Amino acid sequence: MEFVYQLVIMSEKWLDECGFHQHYFTELNIFAYSLLAMLAIGVAACVLFYLTCCNNESNRMATTLNCWIALAVALVVAFLVSKFAFFGGEESGFVASSETLLNERMEDPDNPLTDSEKELWTRTYENIKEDVSTGDDVELMFDLTNVVLALIAFCGTSFVVRRYTVHGSKIFLF
Repeated sequence: MEFVYQLVIMSEKWLDECGFHQHYFTELNIFAYSLLAMLAIGVAACVLFYLTCCNNESNRMATTLNCWIALAVALVVAFLVSKFAFFGGEESGFVASSETLLNERMEDPDNPLTDSEKELWTRTYENIKEDVSTGDDVELMFDLTNVVLALIAFCGTSFVVRRYTVHGSKIFLF
């Protein structure tokens, strides 16, 4: 999944010394879950638009403007789901996962940390928590990548679905 989220991985914040980002996004499969969710949002919004607006008797709802509105709604929903459901705030999502990883690592009896390693892990966690609260983490790139994925899903579905509707064939997004 990392190849889809290159903008997130290329960020300098991704390379924290303790692997908090790597743990949350790849080991917990957040990249995969968010990709599936964005594809579902894009496809569902597109199918819903074409089945409701383009399959009735009159063609007044089957307009390109209404398709752009449906696309805009899908992108806003994708952004909000990405921001609040996957990345979370200061008390949930990425920060909570980082805190759990920190606690597990600090209390690991099989592989105890030295004092300098404990300080590094604690400092890295505090920096991440501060970056998330100020909006200086990978969150924006993650959210924007998810919005682009929902856009691709909506447009791709549009090219397939519109020909199977009564009035959808006259709608062109691009």
